[in-house]
Amino acid sequence: GNVLTSNVKIRVKSLEEASGKLDLLIDKISTDGEWLYERIFLFGYSAGACLIMNTCYNRAKCGKRALGGAICVAGGLKGQ
Repeated sequence: GNVLTSNVKIRVKSLEEASGKLDLLIDKISTDGEWLYERIFLFGYSAGACLIMNTCYNRAKCGKRALGGAICVAGGLKGQ
């Protein structure tokens, strides 16, 4: 597919919003004691892989706890 560059503002905004919601969900289920961060694995294909990688990247950039892992197939991070 095509590289998602920062000049495609509506798509980048949508990706960041979805990533933020997924991050909130991860923190919610972990702080409620339902799941340990180390036991959360994310899987994404294509656009889902882009979402998963972006979420993990943002979590690491903000210094949040690492997850158990991420499996990303046929996707990538947005271009800078």
